[in-house]
Amino acid sequence: MEDLHFEIKDSGDFIRIDVLGFEHASGEDEWDKNWLKTKISVKAGAFSGSYSASLRNHEFVTLYEEFSKLYDNLHEEINFECLEDHLKLEIKGDGIGHFHTKVVSKDNGYNGAELTYYLDFDQTFLPEIIQSLERIVKSYPAV
Repeated sequence: MEDLHFEIKDSGDFIRIDVLGFEHASGEDEWDKNWLKTKISVKAGAFSGSYSASLRNHEFVTLYEEFSKLYDNLHEEINFECLEDHLKLEIKGDGIGHFHTKVVSKDNGYNGAELTYYLDFDQTFLPEIIQSLERIVKSYPAV
């Protein structure tokens, strides 16, 4: 299968989410069918690592829509938090094409270890980010 991931990069630092497949491929209800297995990888200064997380495909739809808004409005802000509390993103545009991102990663959701770090990127990265999210959304459509 195609390499499906979403990534924000900043001079060697990054947050990357690799989608590995459905969490419950044979789920019987729509709740179970919408969970995805992911691997979240982080590099922030001297800190690096990865952890597994369950994210809903609806969350990738939300990210796709929010990043599309950023592309159209450089003043836009994103406040994203996944249902299981594995990841939070706060992204603020300055209006001239620069974006400041606060990332909170938690390895075990609500009561896991937490790492807070910051990434900056500019509008030239938005098309790549939007395209990667679009590929994820099309490969794992929400039920």
